[in-house]
Amino acid sequence: MSSYNAINGVRTSENKELLTGILRDEWHYEGLVMTDWWCRSEQYKEILAGNDLKMATGFPERVKQAMELGALGREDLLTCAKRVLATILKF
Repeated sequence: MSSYNAINGVRTSENKELLTGILRDEWHYEGLVMTDWWCRSEQYKEILAGNDLKMATGFPERVKQAMELGALGREDLLTCAKRVLATILKF
């Protein structure tokens, strides 16, 4: 779970270097990453950073807008969906 705090001025939930570079690439973590509850970060930036699940609520209209503007791609959402489903299917 990413937290509320920032590291080097970047919120951990939006920090691609931390969530993708270190957690997934260096440490080879393949599981689900979720935000801390009620985190106020921008959801499309969280997705791009490596978060898969927004807790406890999200803003789907902003995600859709980011996709329409080209800031977020379908593949990014599919990656999140695959990780969420893989976690569900383990149990």
